[in-house]
Amino acid sequence: MLNKPALPNKIDYIINGETDKLSPAQVLWYDLLRAVDSFYFCLNNRLELTQRLQRGYNHTTLSRYINEIAAAAEETACVSERPLRHDEFTQIALKALPAIEKIVINPRTRLVKESCKQHVSRVREVSHKTVEWLAQRPQEKIEDKIKPNNTVLTRKTVFSPDTVENRALRYFYGRLYKYISMLVEKSECADCGKRDGCSRVSELQGFLWIKNAMRKTGLNDVREQVAAVPNNALLCDKYYSVVRRETENMKKVEERIERKWNKLPELLLRMELLIKSADTVGDAVLAGKEVKIFERVVTYQDGVGIVCGGKPVESVKILVKDGRKTVIKTIKIKNDRVGAEEEADV
Repeated sequence: MLNKPALPNKIDYIINGETDKLSPAQVLWYDLLRAVDSFYFCLNNRLELTQRLQRGYNHTTLSRYINEIAAAAEETACVSERPLRHDEFTQIALKALPAIEKIVINPRTRLVKESCKQHVSRVREVSHKTVEWLAQRPQEKIEDKIKPNNTVLTRKTVFSPDTVENRALRYFYGRLYKYISMLVEKSECADCGKRDGCSRVSELQGFLWIKNAMRKTGLNDVREQVAAVPNNALLCDKYYSVVRRETENMKKVEERIERKWNKLPELLLRMELLIKSADTVGDAVLAGKEVKIFERVVTYQDGVGIVCGGKPVESVKILVKDGRKTVIKTIKIKNDRVGAEEEADV
C-alpha cells in the first residue's frame, strides 16, 4: 500500500501551482491523481460519454470501454517526460468553453452613469458635481470657466460590462486560467513541434486565448467576485447558467480532492483492473482466439471510476475460446492487488 502524505493545508497551493509550499511527496501524490483523471478523460472523450452542457456522463457497455483503452493509449502516446495531462479541472474548463466563447462575443451589460468632461454642446445633464466643478474655477463668467476647450464636467450614460454575472464569469475563468496556464508552463508541450496537431494542447490553448478576447470587450477590467446569490442571468441565461453550474462543480472538485487524496490507492487499483483486462483481451486476439467480455452497462463517476448500478466495477469476466477449449478468466481486485483467475473449461 502506498504511503499517503498529508493533504496540503490550502487547496489554493494546488490551484495556483505553488509547489514551493508543498512537499515533494505531496507533489508526486497529486501528480498521480492527475494521471488517473487524465486516463479517464481520454477514454470518456473517445467514447463521447462527457455531456457538454449538462453535468454527468452517458452510459456505455463494459466491452466498449475496455476495447477503447488501447486506442486511447495510442492516440495520447507522447515521448515527452512531462506531458500535458487533463484532469477534472481541465474537463470543467472544456465543458464551459463553448458557453464562455458565446458570452465573450456578446457579454451582458448594464446602463451606468460615469463622470467625464464633455463639450458644452453635448452636455445633457447638469448635476451637483457640475456645479461644484464650475464653482472651483476662479473665473467669473461661465464662458470663461469652460475655456479653452469649452468642456464641462458632467455625467454620461454608458453600457458597462461590470455586472454580477460577469464578475462571476471572471472569478470562474480567472481561477481556472491560473491552474491551466501553470499546467502548460510546467509541461514540455509548449515547446513541442507537434503541439499544433495535438488535441490535448490545442483544446486548452483555446481556453487560455479567451483572455485576449476579453480585453476587447472590457471584461478583463471587471473584478472577480463569487455571486453569493445568483441573479436571473446566472439562473436562466443559457450561457451564464453554464458558468454558474460549472463554478459549483469546480468547488465540488476542490472538495473532492480531499476524498480522492485518501482513496488514491483504490483509484489506482480500479484503473489497473481496466488496463489488465484490456491487455488480456489484446493478447488473446493477437493469438487468434475468440474473446468475449461478460457484458454490463457502465458509466463514469467522478472520483470513483467506472461504475455499474452505482457501485464501482471491481471485477471483469472474459471468455476466451481456443478451438474446443473455452476458459473464463476473471480479473478482479483482491487484497489490494489486481489478479487473474481461470475457471475450469466450459
